[in-house]
Amino acid sequence: MLQDAEEVEVVTCRAVLAEAQRLLQDRFRASDIQLATAQAFFQHINMVRDGTTPMPVGFPDPDDWPILAAALCERADLFVTGDKALLELGEVEGVAVVSPRSAFISLRGLE
Repeated sequence: MLQDAEEVEVVTCRAVLAEAQRLLQDRFRASDIQLATAQAFFQHINMVRDGTTPMPVGFPDPDDWPILAAALCERADLFVTGDKALLELGEVEGVAVVSPRSAFISLRGLE
């Protein structure tokens, strides 16, 4: 558990932005206004550099690796995802892979 939720910093990378854009357009059929609103939201989140860590053998989804690699390069404490294959990993190179619910509970000190 993180000791001080006041020190939490949410970060993202270009791969997350591209994936969000794709999902909003393809899966949710977002309008141009909705896409612009989402883009404006992401502008308020700190952008980190893309990761360069080599993908481990047997990683469940190579499309997800750039996102997790960015978290590893930034030495993140938590990698928050709803992706079941990633959640099954539990941790990658010392970074805990947790669900949004688990992150909320941990950050609020409710466990």
